[in-house]
Amino acid sequence: SIPQDWLVTPPPDSTPDVTSFLETGGLLNVREIEITNTSVDVLLERLASAEWTTVEVTTAFSRRAIVGHQLVNCLTEKFVDRALARAAELDGHLKTGKVVGPLHGLPISLKDQLCIEGVEIIMGKQ
Repeated sequence: SIPQDWLVTPPPDSTPDVTSFLETGGLLNVREIEITNTSVDVLLERLASAEWTTVEVTTAFSRRAIVGHQLVNCLTEKFVDRALARAAELDGHLKTGKVVGPLHGLPISLKDQLCIEGVEIIMGKQ
């Protein structure tokens, strides 16, 4: 379920620390690295002011998560398409001059015990 253009060639298994690969592995561009290294308060300001679009921020975090997953198998489900669809909705809403709540556009990760319609969780399908 990973988009083909988001696939990376991970470093050799003998590499004990892959944290720098997130920024040096070639998938993230300079802007995406900047976005994903920005503090939450600044992210929210830039999203609310439309300096950064929600689609741009969601893409950056999704790409970084997908790279991380390819390195350490850390995700159980990937909702990139859903996230980008919601991000586009939020960008459209921001054109009214108002944000949708205090965390408008902030990408989040959910533990797989939270119920999401149509998605299996560790306690069974909801």
